[in-house]
Amino acid sequence: MGQRKLDRFFEQKPLKFTSAVRKWYNKNMKQIIHFEAKLPVTFIKEGKKFIAYTPVLDLSTSGDSFEQTRHRFEEVVDIFFKEVIKKGTLEDVLTDYGWTKSDRRWSPPVSVGQENIPVCIGG
Repeated sequence: MGQRKLDRFFEQKPLKFTSAVRKWYNKNMKQIIHFEAKLPVTFIKEGKKFIAYTPVLDLSTSGDSFEQTRHRFEEVVDIFFKEVIKKGTLEDVLTDYGWTKSDRRWSPPVSVGQENIPVCIGG
């Protein structure tokens, strides 16, 4: 499969940040890689901007609206996975981020909570 066909493949099957199901070819374009995961994403409004962040891949993006930010986040995740698969480093990268593999399926680290912790500097 040539690069153009591969690019069209990704354009036709958009990545959804809540349930990513994709098939990729490895760097030799011989093996199909199937990947499925639910990514925890935090959306923050900062002034007039929105920010999306997932700690399980340490990725973030921003936009002028929630919808734009969500769309950009999907694009960033898509680019991230394309690149690590193209380089043949998917397993190493996910392991470094704390993902685990069981029965050929990857699972991200599980969030156990989120808190607002007060910070006081000075007296």
